[in-house]
This record gives sequence, C-alpha cells and structure tokens, in this order.
Amino acid sequence: MQSEILAWENGKKLREKQKMERKKSELEQRKSRNLKHYYSKIGRIDHIAAGARTQLEEKRKHEESIVREKTRKMRSTGKTPVNCFCF
Repeated sequence: MQSEILAWENGKKLREKQKMERKKSELEQRKSRNLKHYYSKIGRIDHIAAGARTQLEEKRKHEESIVREKTRKMRSTGKTPVNCFCF
C-alpha cells in the first residue's frame, strides 16, 4: 500500500513538473518572438529616421544653393531681384 501511494505521489509530481517545464518553454519562446519583433520595429524606425535626416540635409543644401545663387546675382548686378506681389 505504501508503495502505491509513493508511486501515485511521484507520478503526480512528475506530471506537474513537466507542465511547469512546458509552460516555461512556451514563455521563453514567446519572449524571444517578442524581442525579435521589437528589434525589427526599432530597425525599421532607425531606417526611416535616417532617410528623413538625409532628405532634410538635401533640402537644406538645395535652399542654401538657391540663396548663394541669389547673392551671386545681387553682387554681380548690384541690384536685388524683383519679386512681384501682384494679386
């Protein structure tokens, strides 16, 4: 009788330990998936931000070249360019 109780106890303990290990494994897999997703999003954000910075720099350089062209014209002619604000 003692051995049956001991076998029953050990069987229950073993099943519960296996359940715990399975849940722990599932939790680790979920955690790794979430981390992968997080790093993917961070990489995408970095890529978009780098593109935006590049566009901003190009726009600044373009505007700077326009200003330089206007100053060159003003220096060569001695007059300011005429802007017509007629409506």
